[in-house]
Amino acid sequence: MIIEFERPRQRRRVLPAAKRRVAPKQVKTTEEPTSSDQTPAPIGHNGGPSLSKDILVGGHAIAEFIFGDQKYHKRLYHLSSSKIPIERRIPTFRLGDVLCARKSTILKWIAEQEKRGIRDAEERS
Repeated sequence: MIIEFERPRQRRRVLPAAKRRVAPKQVKTTEEPTSSDQTPAPIGHNGGPSLSKDILVGGHAIAEFIFGDQKYHKRLYHLSSSKIPIERRIPTFRLGDVLCARKSTILKWIAEQEKRGIRDAEERS
């Protein structure tokens, strides 16, 4: 014989408005440049290049970019680990536990690897 019991429903306690923790609203201010010879805007601000378009977040996204398929994410984790010599390691960084990389940095690294391969082949012959 199976006996089922209903759990009593818990009522949500609502605090009065005076005791609620509400973050103050932040007001965005924009400053107009005073002269044309100021330094360029940092990435992601006021029409500068967006950093979010250059960042790959997660092993699957990086593997998709480099190898063309997400199924190679384990290979990516191996090639970015400390077991690989620094000159052969895929340039990645971590945000907490998440592996991240920049598309531009990976493309530069691939170009360097190509040059190194050609140089090594010329030295062997």
